[in-house]
Amino acid sequence: MAKRTALFYLLLGMIWIIFSDLAVESLLPSLDELVHFSMVKGLFFIAVTAGLLYFFVKKLEEQRAKDQRNYRSLFVDNPNAMLVTRKSDGRILTANAAATALYGYSYQELKALCHHELEADAPPMGNMRQLQQHRHKSGHTIWVKEFVSEIEQENGRSLVHLIVSAHEAVEAEAARLAAQERLERLLQGM
Repeated sequence: MAKRTALFYLLLGMIWIIFSDLAVESLLPSLDELVHFSMVKGLFFIAVTAGLLYFFVKKLEEQRAKDQRNYRSLFVDNPNAMLVTRKSDGRILTANAAATALYGYSYQELKALCHHELEADAPPMGNMRQLQQHRHKSGHTIWVKEFVSEIEQENGRSLVHLIVSAHEAVEAEAARLAAQERLERLLQGM
């Protein structure tokens, strides 16, 4: 888009200068009139292009502000934990406040970690195979469901992690397993 815009401006400017100078020269035989009219024509051209430049830059600034608001609502203010990691090594590049609350680390401490350092080495519980176990700073296990998307950033490929706490689902599964175990003991006792 930038190349096409610059090329369009270059061609339009060249055509304007060549044909307007030829037209002015044919209309105004006096050198003094030609010089004055060429200055007015040049100033008009500068004023029009400055106005267009202002319009385009203003639109870009508005779009950037909108993108920043969207980023804020989708990442920074998201109630679920979010991390952005470098794809090549898993280094945490940024995190939102919900991630610092979920894991118990400060923002700077999270940025010093790799994603795999948050993962716990524990087997799945019952039917909860789609859930993962992560580790809180204090060492206790956090059950989460994690959604990962790949994005392209100026510093390379990154992964965006949306991490949803699954504490309630784990409690429900634990209660189900306990009830199942009680029922099995009851049946064995009969």
